Amino acid sequence: FIYILLISLMSFGTHGMAEDQLVTISPFGLYEQSPKPILVDGVSTKYGLGVLGAELRSNVSDKFLLSGKIGYGQNNDQDVSFSGANFNGMVRGSYLEGAGGYTFYATQSYTLFGEAKLINRALHAPDLKGTRNGLALTGTADTTIRTADALLGVKYLLAKQTTIKASAGYTRWHLIADATGYFASNGITATARKKIDTIGHDPVFEISFETTQKSRSIIANIASRSLHSKANTEILTAELIYQVSF
Repeated sequence: FIYILLISLMSFGTHGMAEDQLVTISPFGLYEQSPKPILVDGVSTKYGLGVLGAELRSNVSDKFLLSGKIGYGQNNDQDVSFSGANFNGMVRGSYLEGAGGYTFYATQSYTLFGEAKLINRALHAPDLKGTRNGLALTGTADTTIRTADALLGVKYLLAKQTTIKASAGYTRWHLIADATGYFASNGITATARKKIDTIGHDPVFEISFETTQKSRSIIANIASRSLHSKANTEILTAELIYQVSF
């Protein structure tokens, strides 16, 4: 599948844009959450992040689609635990995504496709408050979650302007975290630091609904990205996109 994407990109670079190329610029909002805390190497966090941003999507050809997203968000009530201490505070984050899709077969009622995605989430918690054994602590945490997805799916035409799309595949995820806790009282100071760097390989599932009116579309996406190879939880994503074509 990656080979097909590369060949399509090379063809695009050689021949340029298709005359009927459709470009969409779309605002989007998404919320991601782990139902259970992500526990890896003694560091536990109940991940959750809401993001607002923009998507740029382009039909390179009648079979090949490219898209990119950029967004920013925050969670005002994030829990983090490490080295026996429990922290809570606001987390700010950025969201970057690049994706490519290829249509293998299409009829009037359904389409078979493949898709590849690279997503980077960078989270920063500069002002955490916490406790350990009754002692008041402060802390900071920086976390990066990178995912690389490869999916195969089918898109069905439910009605004249409405489609449903379901896909399943494989994700490689990479979690990097650096958390530091501080204690200071009566001239006594102490610092505890924890770093983790782990990679997992798990299944991913997505389903989406799209309704179109003239040059505007509303797309609702739901996804489940398992982390069970290294953590007993998953990341659930709900997303809404408003597309405008020109």
